[in-house]
Amino acid sequence: LAHALRAVMLRSMNLRPFLAAALLLIAAPVLAWSQPGHMTTGAIAYDTLVREHPELLPQIEAIIAAHPDKARLDAATAGLTGSARTRTQFEWLARWPDDIRVGQGTDGKWDHPDWHYELRVVSPAKAIWPWRNGNAVDAFALNYAVFSDPSAAPADRAVALGWLMHIVGDIQQPLHAGHWMSWQYKMTDRAGQLGHVRRTRGGTPIDLHAYWDNIFDLPGGPEATPRGWAVPVAMRWPRALAIPAAPAGTPAQQFSAWMDESHALARDFAYTDAFLHATPVALGAPAVSDTYRAKSMLVAQQRLAAGGYRIADTLTMALAKP
Repeated sequence: LAHALRAVMLRSMNLRPFLAAALLLIAAPVLAWSQPGHMTTGAIAYDTLVREHPELLPQIEAIIAAHPDKARLDAATAGLTGSARTRTQFEWLARWPDDIRVGQGTDGKWDHPDWHYELRVVSPAKAIWPWRNGNAVDAFALNYAVFSDPSAAPADRAVALGWLMHIVGDIQQPLHAGHWMSWQYKMTDRAGQLGHVRRTRGGTPIDLHAYWDNIFDLPGGPEATPRGWAVPVAMRWPRALAIPAAPAGTPAQQFSAWMDESHALARDFAYTDAFLHATPVALGAPAVSDTYRAKSMLVAQQRLAAGGYRIADTLTMALAKP
């Protein structure tokens, strides 16, 4: 049936309007990791650079100083100096592209909703919908080119720095590389935003995407999560364990490989257990099993650590002298 339907679609004279309408329906704001989660990747990236490439930090600090939205960073780092200030700047730059979304008190000047993800269907319906939704790959390439160019305007490099940190963190989240399509979710589940589960039996329903995004959040404001998680996660998942394969290929090839990892995790793990029985109606949401809940926490830790290391690696590659 899937092959037959796809053949009919491809033969249709109205394919282009259909695709345009479908893409509009599928497209929706998608966040990966909460703001505290992104801040944690920024903290891990900073700590990694301190250990491995401290010589790059003055250069990065100079680029951050030229950020056109610097007032926001200054407010977040008020009263801080030295390494504490720089580490906090890393944390807030990693979340910055979420802070400047339209509707977040900004004019959307730097907002690019489709840069946060690049989704491929992971259900059997992938034969019907083989296309990708989102432009994370192109966004990474664009911002890498700007950030790595010493002749680019410092303000542009600073904006690109924030986007690079954010996109690299985003793409580690499985539901930013894979989504579900079925008869129940004919235009996909919008990377889990339309389906609901419960973390525990009798718990509050939560959409699948939020399940993964908010898995680390600690009470006490956004700063509490990087303060509580950055060092323990990095200790539990050192570089050799979080990303055992050595980086290979161009920066763009590496980014695509990271995205493939997340896609495989979405296919082989994220969309299992209660996620396969998630419902559009929140009140009917099933609870994930104890096994799934425990494993998802470990997977998310690994992906969060990998995000921090890969942010550091991306910045190192971009600033390395020929």
